[in-house]
Amino acid sequence: MTAWGITYPLTRKLGLLLSDPMVFADAIPVEAVRAGKCDLVKSGTTALEKFFNRITVASASQWLYHHPEDRGFMPEELPAPKPVTLHMSGGPEEFSGEPIFNPTET
Repeated sequence: MTAWGITYPLTRKLGLLLSDPMVFADAIPVEAVRAGKCDLVKSGTTALEKFFNRITVASASQWLYHHPEDRGFMPEELPAPKPVTLHMSGGPEEFSGEPIFNPTET
């Protein structure tokens, strides 16, 4: 599964929201996308602020840094740390060093 988008907070008041260009890949020439003609600049709203804060908190794996004055924007309860955020499928979760796919006969 791939991400529908990526939020990237730059400052306390500015952030990037990157979305999947494949949604319109067949409808818009790649040159227009490269030239930034599909980019959108939008003034901040309370809804966008909450969206960025919620996604940032939910995406944090172990640590969450914020300006001391922004404590009021943090949720009361934070999710538990997730030091492992990448999981393998199709084989054992713990890698033993043995080949998983097409092991050779010895």
